[in-house]
Amino acid sequence: MPAVRDIRSSGSAALDLCWVAAGRCDAYYEDRLALWGWAAGALIVCEASGTALPFADGVVAAGPALYSAVRAVVTGDRP
Repeated sequence: MPAVRDIRSSGSAALDLCWVAAGRCDAYYEDRLALWGWAAGALIVCEASGTALPFADGVVAAGPALYSAVRAVVTGDRP
């Protein structure tokens, strides 16, 4: 929590990922998701030049400039 400014969720992984693709959200992370819950939204992020990759049982997504930093926060590899 201290590493993020705000947390929001629409209740739909696919919709939240579409918001990342549209630039309405900077990044997205959620664990314990079924593949069908995030696959279509992840494809849309990737088509919009972002990165969305599986992580644990969920997904991490962000634009190209932010993805590495978000992944580092999620994995605990922050400097």
